[in-house]
Amino acid sequence: EGWFVKEIYKESDAYKQGLRYNDEIVEINNKSVHKLNREKFILKLRPNQKLRLKVKRGNNYTEINTYLNVFLKK
Repeated sequence: EGWFVKEIYKESDAYKQGLRYNDEIVEINNKSVHKLNREKFILKLRPNQKLRLKVKRGNNYTEINTYLNVFLKK
C-alpha cells in the first residue's frame, strides 16, 4: 500500500499537474514509498524541491513531475 493523498491545494503545482485527492503515491523520485520512512521523508522536504511521483488512480498508473510549493512546507 502506498501513501494516499488526503489533502491537496488547488493552487499547488501538484494539483495543476494532475495529482488528486485519494490518489495513491507509490513512488517518489523513482523510489518505492515502501522503502521510505514517511516522517523522515517529510522532514527532509524543502520549498521548491522537485518531485517525481508515480501515482495510482484506480487501476491506472501515471507519473507526475512537480515541485513542493513554498506555502505548503513551513
